Amino acid sequence: MTNEQAIKRFETTLGGMKKQYETYSKTTKAFYNDMYRQKGTPTYEETFEMYDLAIRALKKQIGEPIKEHTEYLNDRSFYISECPACWKSLSKISNYCPECGQKLEVEVGD
Repeated sequence: MTNEQAIKRFETTLGGMKKQYETYSKTTKAFYNDMYRQKGTPTYEETFEMYDLAIRALKKQIGEPIKEHTEYLNDRSFYISECPACWKSLSKISNYCPECGQKLEVEVGD
């Protein structure tokens, strides 16, 4: 299974769970959450957070091209490389952003 396929399955499952959960009354939600807490298992909200975290982590493992542009200051030009996820400037090019961990597509020159 690829990361893209896993993300799609997680998003589909999460969407279905959230849709079902929205149909519950406040009393039913409280009942289930209390029951899950007593069993030591994640509540619905905690499960939603776990799925969101897994989706974000998988997305960071999919290479994104580095954003590159030129900035001008006092008649001088500067070539800037930035992470496509967090927009932090990259002082050196590596396979992952040192700030947020996003996998980067690095083109190697001739």
